[in-house]
Amino acid sequence: MRALAGEVRADLFDDYHDMACTVHHDGTAVTAIQAEIRRAPFSTCPGANTAANELVGIPLQVSRRHLYGEGRPQRNCTHIFDLAAFAISHAANAGGERVLDFIVPDLVESGAWVEACLDGKAVHRWKVGYSETIIAPAEYAGRAMFGGFVRWAEGQFEGVAVELALHLQKVVLVARGRRYLIGQENENSIRDEPERIGACYSFSEPQFSIARPNPDYVRDFTDGLPTRKALI
Repeated sequence: MRALAGEVRADLFDDYHDMACTVHHDGTAVTAIQAEIRRAPFSTCPGANTAANELVGIPLQVSRRHLYGEGRPQRNCTHIFDLAAFAISHAANAGGERVLDFIVPDLVESGAWVEACLDGKAVHRWKVGYSETIIAPAEYAGRAMFGGFVRWAEGQFEGVAVELALHLQKVVLVARGRRYLIGQENENSIRDEPERIGACYSFSEPQFSIARPNPDYVRDFTDGLPTRKALI
């Protein structure tokens, strides 16, 4: 994330997404939103660029509970919404530039270490098993990453550590895609998952009925990410 006078830009880059969100503000509230979706799973995802405009007028000091309430994330691309939420918080509390890295290897039965880092320093480092339950450190052992996790994280951590924990959970969810042949779906594959209707912009009508998988949207970063300069 990079803050300039009156705006904050946040970028996301991972196996399945390459997108950005710029939040313009007057020091008190959001005045405009610009979203850019460069790589995403479905043909309908770019339409979420305009959906994010519902955040115009939101105060910079908004609580997370209010911002994420009233079904806002589900009406939007949830990833663009998360970028906007980070940018709003950054505009209110920090400024300058911050780098957030979330590292989730393939989960195996014996566990793999997942990390959430802020400006190169690990804030969270947990060993998580294939069942997506924390194994270590000992004080968190047995805590499932899904089902009551939000309430647990809000009670366990404070400040930015809460946000990083909640977004690490989301990255674990996204990383599930590596268990499947993502990128080789048929054109109607989205409609094989009706149970996900309402989960996000593309999984909501009318998008759900017309969405098609985008070709060549998956990236393999086994050998490492491109340089940060190349990403931005």
